[in-house]
Amino acid sequence: MKIRSINSPNINRLRNAFYDYLLENAVPFNNLGLVEGEEQLALYFEIAGNPQVFKFDKEYCIGHEPATVAEDIIKPMLNHLIGKNSMSDERKKS
Repeated sequence: MKIRSINSPNINRLRNAFYDYLLENAVPFNNLGLVEGEEQLALYFEIAGNPQVFKFDKEYCIGHEPATVAEDIIKPMLNHLIGKNSMSDERKKS
C-alpha cells in the first residue's frame, strides 16, 4: 500500500521496510530508528559501532511503497555500507 501521508503508522511501515532491506542485503546493523523532523525523516542505524544517518524529504515518500523508498534511499550507499562492516572485521582479525 502506497504512503498517502506521514503519520505514525506509516513511519513504522517505513522503518520496517528499511529494516527488511538492510537484512535482505546482508548489512549487519544495530539500533535502527526513523525520526520525524519538520520537513525530513532521518534514518539512523549503527554499523560496527559507527552511526549512519540518512536524511530525506518527507514528500519523497508520498505516493510510493515503503519498500521502494527504502531501496531508493539505501541502494546508492549499499556497497559503502557493506564495505564499512568488512573493514571493521579486518581490524578485528589484526
